[in-house]
Amino acid sequence: ARGGMRYAFVSDDAIAYLRETDDERLLCLALRADHAPIRLSLDALACRDLESLYGESALLVDADVLLPGEGPSFHVWRLNG
Repeated sequence: ARGGMRYAFVSDDAIAYLRETDDERLLCLALRADHAPIRLSLDALACRDLESLYGESALLVDADVLLPGEGPSFHVWRLNG
């Protein structure tokens, strides 16, 4: 209900978005069907790692994060750093 929302990735079967307040930043991923894993840059997300709050963990690969692709599903991560 508070804070901003920014889209990080959108396709026919997947949407990843950021929910941001002054105190916390969350990355949410909603998949309505199986999808190729989604790769996002940590620099673009302005963080150093992600803490899983709901759903599967994200995989850190070099300077990127790889989000799961099995759907339907919903995931939430806290962005740190």
